Amino acid sequence: MTMEISNNCYIYKAQINHAQLKLWLKRKSAIMISPQVHNKILQLFANAIVRSIADEVLKAGHFSLIMDSTQDASRKEQLSVCLRYVDSEFVPRKQFIGLNETPNTKGSNIAECINDVLIRLNLQLPMVTAKTKNFGLKAKG
Repeated sequence: MTMEISNNCYIYKAQINHAQLKLWLKRKSAIMISPQVHNKILQLFANAIVRSIADEVLKAGHFSLIMDSTQDASRKEQLSVCLRYVDSEFVPRKQFIGLNETPNTKGSNIAECINDVLIRLNLQLPMVTAKTKNFGLKAKG
């Protein structure tokens, strides 16, 4: 199988209308076996999925933000972010958006993370109907 045919198979299997991914996979010099290439492909897919979720949330008009934090194995605080909304067919959805590293669980850092997520997803704060966090006794400031 030639490199071009192999890359086109990835494009058709993906079934995603993502221009950047298609251009990247159509490169003639692409070597599809390196870990860096796999990570790049996974990152492009992840971005496309999160973008489609954000588009659904925009159509819904309102959403709630669900966050929780924990330390990972390297003792770094990881803040998980989920969006909950009702889609156009009136089905409640809860979608995982990602993990964000934060230096601590101070309120100012959490607020900064919320703002960063909303900006990256092109969502507005007035669209948030509820904010849920489960920081227990760890929440500071």
